[in-house]
Amino acid sequence: MKEPLDLEIKRKIYNIIKKNPGLHESKIAEMLDISWELVYYHINYLEKNNLITVTKEKGYNRCFTEGEIGVKDRKTLSIIRQKIPLAIIHYLLARPYSKFKEISDNIDVLPTTIAYHLKKLVKADVVEFELVKSRKRYLVKDSKYIIQLLIRYKPQSLIDDYEDMWKDFSWSKDLFKKF
Repeated sequence: MKEPLDLEIKRKIYNIIKKNPGLHESKIAEMLDISWELVYYHINYLEKNNLITVTKEKGYNRCFTEGEIGVKDRKTLSIIRQKIPLAIIHYLLARPYSKFKEISDNIDVLPTTIAYHLKKLVKADVVEFELVKSRKRYLVKDSKYIIQLLIRYKPQSLIDDYEDMWKDFSWSKDLFKKF
């Protein structure tokens, strides 16, 4: 009987998922410089052999090694593996209680896009808001938990063009020093 990780490509895919939980199939294919179809085939095999779990969300199948990451971490990692939500989170970690306009003025996407992602972050229980003089002020709900995930899994290192955005966040350099 074949072992689930008998082929080198399966081992590589598994190890990438283990190191970078929450990646989607196309990013894995890009990292290995192989076709998405080949990655999809091997991911299905790994999932059928109970080595990984695949979480399906709008347009993406996110991969996690089986039994290593809890449901809360999976949901949060699925969000922070996305460029705009991650940028919003970084901004709010450095500047809690920011108004919508402050966020949208400092992240280079349309205000409607910021609104969409803020709503998604609030719904996912990652960001919350408080009403101050009938204006919403946003902040990361459990900043210590989010910072620990960011340090442990470094999602920003795998997001294309994120380094350019990170440079714009010069204020964030001291953010992680206290943890």
